Amino acid sequence: MKKKKVKNRLIILLIILTLIGISYFTYMKIDNDGLNNRLAQGLNLQTNDFEKVEDILSGQLEDNNNFNNTINVEENIKDEYVIVNDNIENMEEKNKDEIAEGIQPHIDDKTGEKYITYEDFGAKSDENFDCYICIKNTHDFANEYNYKVRATSDTYHIYKLNEVEPIIIKTDTNWNNAKFIIHDEDISDLQTRNYSLFKIVSNESDIDITDEQTLNNIIINKQTKKIEQLSGYGNCLCIAYNENKRQYIRSGSNSNEGNPQTDLFKIDNEGNILNEIQWNFDKVTKITLKPIPNEQIVVENGNFQTVLPSEDYEQISGYYNRNIVCNRSNTILRNINHMLDDNNKVGGPYYGFIKISYVSDVQLLNSHLVSHKYISKSNYDLILEYSINVLIENIISDDIEDSNRWGITGTNYTKDITYRNCTINRVDAHCGVYNLNIDNCIIGVKGITLTGGGNLNINNSTRVGGATFIELRSDYGSSWNGTVNINNCKFNTTQANTIFSFGVLYDADKTPHDYGYDKVLPNLYIDNLEIEESTEDTSLLYIFYNNAYYTGNEQGNLVEAGYTMPASLIVNNYSVNTGKRIKAFYQDFDGTEKVNIQINIPDRPILQMKDESCKEYENGKITNNSISITLPSVKNISNEIIVNNNIADNTNILLDQTGTYNITVTATDIAGNKAEDKYIVKIDKDAPTIKGVENGQVYYDSITPNIQDNNSIAEVKLYLNGKEINTYVPNSTISDFGQYKLEATDEAGNTTTITFEIVNLNIDDIKQYTIKEDKYIKEIDQNTSVQTFFDNAQISNSFKIYRNNEELDDKDFIKTGDAIVVGNKTYTLIVKGDVNKDGITNIMDLMIIKRAIIQNITFDSIIKEAADINNDENINIVDVISIVRIIISY
Repeated sequence: MKKKKVKNRLIILLIILTLIGISYFTYMKIDNDGLNNRLAQGLNLQTNDFEKVEDILSGQLEDNNNFNNTINVEENIKDEYVIVNDNIENMEEKNKDEIAEGIQPHIDDKTGEKYITYEDFGAKSDENFDCYICIKNTHDFANEYNYKVRATSDTYHIYKLNEVEPIIIKTDTNWNNAKFIIHDEDISDLQTRNYSLFKIVSNESDIDITDEQTLNNIIINKQTKKIEQLSGYGNCLCIAYNENKRQYIRSGSNSNEGNPQTDLFKIDNEGNILNEIQWNFDKVTKITLKPIPNEQIVVENGNFQTVLPSEDYEQISGYYNRNIVCNRSNTILRNINHMLDDNNKVGGPYYGFIKISYVSDVQLLNSHLVSHKYISKSNYDLILEYSINVLIENIISDDIEDSNRWGITGTNYTKDITYRNCTINRVDAHCGVYNLNIDNCIIGVKGITLTGGGNLNINNSTRVGGATFIELRSDYGSSWNGTVNINNCKFNTTQANTIFSFGVLYDADKTPHDYGYDKVLPNLYIDNLEIEESTEDTSLLYIFYNNAYYTGNEQGNLVEAGYTMPASLIVNNYSVNTGKRIKAFYQDFDGTEKVNIQINIPDRPILQMKDESCKEYENGKITNNSISITLPSVKNISNEIIVNNNIADNTNILLDQTGTYNITVTATDIAGNKAEDKYIVKIDKDAPTIKGVENGQVYYDSITPNIQDNNSIAEVKLYLNGKEINTYVPNSTISDFGQYKLEATDEAGNTTTITFEIVNLNIDDIKQYTIKEDKYIKEIDQNTSVQTFFDNAQISNSFKIYRNNEELDDKDFIKTGDAIVVGNKTYTLIVKGDVNKDGITNIMDLMIIKRAIIQNITFDSIIKEAADINNDENINIVDVISIVRIIISY
């Protein structure tokens, strides 16, 4: 009986709620504002508030004089209002607290993780069921108890027609590739169009530092590395403001009054600054600290489809925020894909389906986003604002070459941003990006549109469409205060006109607009840029097209237009398929001469160098060949060859003499750019010299070769008795007996070879003569020639005999005091009785000896040895008699 009463009450409730829906739709045609207020009240009723429902229904009937017509309208009721009724019935049957009371988390069998599902809170896949409240209640419960959230159905429908509160996410969420259909069919009438669907947040609150005394002691400039006053707050995103100074004062059709000077950087618990400071602050008026959670969360694997109005609709002003907002640092967004029910519809403007806002250390990975079709108003699918240390990787958007689609990205106040492996139609920065990396990306027709500073690094990327590689936004001053590095990139376009596009905007008084900061043109470094054009245009390509239109003065003077000039414009290894040449400026002006401009000339002739065998000569390598050099001609390029500071008369030159040739080839293209190529030719036709040993000589003692060359010795080989000695150290002493071959080869390939022999000869074994005290060789008869001496001694005449340091011939007679050199030793030769050193023993020698004996004269050691005929160490009558016998016998 009790169940029957409950069932009857539910039937009555359903009838009443259906009447509310019918009345609501009918009255909207007449009094939209009044009915909205009443319906908003009705949606918040509980199941026991029947009297309130009846009061509201009565009010609607009184206001609607045409209520009788509702029966005719009932058949055309729109689906969304049936959905509202269904949701009211659902919520009245079970409110959030009643649902949560019986919820027990699921436990993953593999990981042990606790999680809850949307189905636990009543979510359905029914197209007529708005899952917003169920999803919101699920996350509220998960946030309270720190449970993960998982989707378990294939499809969820989100209408969120009147609720302004977003679905708050604080824990890991895995949507398991479920599809979420967002119903924006009636976006023009949707009261919640300006509010987010999902918002990822942390549990920690912001910290605002406004105390004037504290702020007065804080100094922030480009040299600041630590702020003591910010220690103790943990890891935070710090946003510093100077509200007394305005920056990014936009010009043009969307002009504004700018924003307070702002800088963002990360700090640790000690107050150390972990990002570069962009601005010098005269004063800090406010600081906001946003704590960075230590624990990382992941929100992933969701497929979202926005259903747009059937007819094109574009709001005149403002943006829609039916999106996912990440307000939590240290978060990963992964595999989140957005699509439209029809890509050819116009339904904007949206302010990013994914919005990354006021955060640090966020990653957006492996996702597909939409390039929205538009009529006139901007329509973004990805927004970054007040964010640092953000990685955007493997993001893809379709139709990157369709100019009828708005740029996918929009950014304000960002720093240290990286796009990696992305295929998107635009990378954008409005109110500045500081330090931006674009790696391995394809950027489409809407281009790279920037203002900001620091390092812009574009690596291994392709730019598709447009006439300029990078657009410096004129509405923010066409300024980049830093360096742009373009490495290994491609530019595929119909026609390339500039590397940087820019424009100088003037105020009504004809003065350049003040943006709140100095306008600076970037330094540029290009290494390998390939430009592919589909036009036949061969005009010049400019880094800066500074004509009168873009600069506001006839001279194209960018200094006069208020710019700080770049220090360097360096372009290497570029090519344009149409043969275009790059020129730094469209027209020169006072100031360009101070810029270091180095623009390489593609396809310029390369010096051809060949040796005598027609092989390519390697630049700078030493050779013993003659080298011929030839410089081919190239259309529209003039050349000059300088060899050792002398201008060559022609482009065919033979270098055939030993020496070093410094060659400079200067090429000048039609843009006036000059490029120099330097070459060095080293010719060495002189073989090494080997001193200290003679070719073919026989030695009786050790020898030490001395190998020398004008350049470097490349290799030395020593062979003993036909076998190479691998341990031989060049220029070391050789002492072993045997037959030798010594080869020395220099770097140029020149080789010197000598042979020699070291024999085992002991000087003590010489025949006929006597060696005394290892110093003297005695018993030499007078009138003994050099050749006779060698024959009698039976030693090689390779030994040399010297007199007064001059070598004697074989026919010269030996005299007392002559010297023979044997290896490292010198022996003095003694002729018997030749005391006067004339080589003959006669009466003169006899008289000298006789006088010495009578007068007791002491001879020097050599004369004494000549006079001591009998070798008894005394000079006496016996020696006199011996000399007499020698004289008589001769």
